Amino acid sequence: MNLSKIINNKFKSKYRFTFSIIIAVYNAEKYLDETIQSILSQSFKFNKVQVILVDDGSTDGSGDICNRYMERYPDNFIYLYQKNQGQSVARNNGLNHVEGKFVNFLDSDDLLETNALKDVYQHFKSWGSKIDVISIPRFTFGRVSEPAKFYDKYMESRVVDIVKEYDFPQVSVSASFIRTSSIEDKFNRDLVISEDSLFLNKIILKKCRFGVVGTSRYMYRKREDEDSTIDTRKSRKEYFTPRMEMYFNELILESQNRHRKVLKYIQNVLLYDLYWMLTQNSEVGVLDDAETEDFYEHIHDVFQYIDDDVILSQSYRKSLKYHMLSVKYGNEDFDVKDDILQINSRDFDRLANYAIHITDIKKDSNNVRIDFYYEFYPIDFGLKASADGNEYDLDFKSVDETISMGRCILNKYYYSITLGNEKEISFKRMMSGDEYPVRLMDEAENDGFDISDYSITIRN
Repeated sequence: MNLSKIINNKFKSKYRFTFSIIIAVYNAEKYLDETIQSILSQSFKFNKVQVILVDDGSTDGSGDICNRYMERYPDNFIYLYQKNQGQSVARNNGLNHVEGKFVNFLDSDDLLETNALKDVYQHFKSWGSKIDVISIPRFTFGRVSEPAKFYDKYMESRVVDIVKEYDFPQVSVSASFIRTSSIEDKFNRDLVISEDSLFLNKIILKKCRFGVVGTSRYMYRKREDEDSTIDTRKSRKEYFTPRMEMYFNELILESQNRHRKVLKYIQNVLLYDLYWMLTQNSEVGVLDDAETEDFYEHIHDVFQYIDDDVILSQSYRKSLKYHMLSVKYGNEDFDVKDDILQINSRDFDRLANYAIHITDIKKDSNNVRIDFYYEFYPIDFGLKASADGNEYDLDFKSVDETISMGRCILNKYYYSITLGNEKEISFKRMMSGDEYPVRLMDEAENDGFDISDYSITIRN
């Protein structure tokens, strides 16, 4: 029997409360009072709100705070204690005691704005059975104070059809309110991150719709000491390959089972997490070489379910998109045609976008020396210089690599060239047996030289 049936049978389909707010608590003594006060100060009637505090084996004064509120509000507060087993187990424990029609999972250091419950409830009534989930925008405070990602998409309160508006992934269960009767599964206790997204999107996939309410905010604390669960879990091995199996593959299978394909919405949900994984600082040293290769094998498999146009539509820098596509296809599927870099026969980037940056030009009585650098993806290419009809060799100095999860996604090559008394110099890029002129960018600001888009002229 699923969880919603257990809850409905227990309370005979009648809910004592409108909202049940489950707070998993672990060593949150510094913040917990403020979090609970944000519930007590709601404009919504408090006698319709149930607060379930689940202490996950705290070693500070969190338990005392929980006891105090339970004693003060015995009709509304439940306090549960468990040995330290993690946030997912704590939330699952709390779900067994839900008596509200809608459930929220407020984090123990975050806040709800004053009208959050009132505004969410009004829209649940207005939209009826169309939706099982309403999300409100997150706004960070503390170490960082700014709107969280996708904040602008909450400007209008509305029902989002994920088939039509598939570029609006929902991953935060804390900033969401869920119809209790729609909950069939519990949180995966073995996931160290993304258990929110898996839990939430399994519900969203049922109706392919969710509501957004932009008139109140979820205040997401970025701690000054950076010791929050989100900040620390990324330094664990479980953040990588195990998530491929328990989260990515599970969500892919859920979409296939319900809709016979991986919806573009789910592809965007996966990319949301893949972005953070692939931009993880490689110097953290969480994975060894063998584990990194295993990680990339799993990433390659996941990318087979993500369409090229979904990757290309993201606002990521192009070097990261290149990296994603190269993981999906391999560098051998890149080609150049008419000055266009292509991947799998799809236009990706113009070569003309990548210029030589002139950093210094020095001239004496006999020679001219030009120093420059050139940025490009880690694809083999040639570079040559021509001056007054003669070709010159370049003196390669060094290369700086931009590394993402142990792999290069962008190279910065440094060169110099020494010439005689030639008057005009230009450069060409050689790729796939063809030559392409290279634009020049002047960062040298030296007198005695005229640098146009494609050539350097040395004045007498």
